[in-house]
Amino acid sequence: MKVTREELYERVWTTPMRTLAAEFGLSDVGLKKTCRRMRVPTPERGYWAREAAGQVVRRTPLPKLPASVAGEALVATFSDTPRATEPVVEPSGPVAEQAAFEARPENRLVVPDVLEQPHRLVAAAVAAMRTAKANPQQILEPRGARCLDLAVSMGTVDRALRVYDVLIKALE
Repeated sequence: MKVTREELYERVWTTPMRTLAAEFGLSDVGLKKTCRRMRVPTPERGYWAREAAGQVVRRTPLPKLPASVAGEALVATFSDTPRATEPVVEPSGPVAEQAAFEARPENRLVVPDVLEQPHRLVAAAVAAMRTAKANPQQILEPRGARCLDLAVSMGTVDRALRVYDVLIKALE
């Protein structure tokens, strides 16, 4: 498929590079290199996101070529076949079995809103955290206590202990 410099400019500014590159049968990096060789400006990073958000976006105008530029710089030739995508490989064996196990609702771990009947290790950590002092970064770390090794901010200590409790009970 042959595309003129003007057509390429129009396509690059109306279609995202990755989509257009797949149509041409090459990578987005390859399309960007082709545009650079043909002196076709391309949208900068974030252009399509800004356009989708309704912001006013501006196209960089197509510059005039000097008279010394050869005719082959005016036309690009691309493959007629679109670029093949990687096939999706479904997991099998132990990986698939583990994924199926974890997907079952009865095996789902749910962190409660309130810590009730904590595991003995979590109960020891609760007691140690009550006496722990925050460091300059406002992180609580129990020192010298025989409990779980954790370091959490004052605002997340309750949730961290509930998560530890659920994990330890599930592992047992």
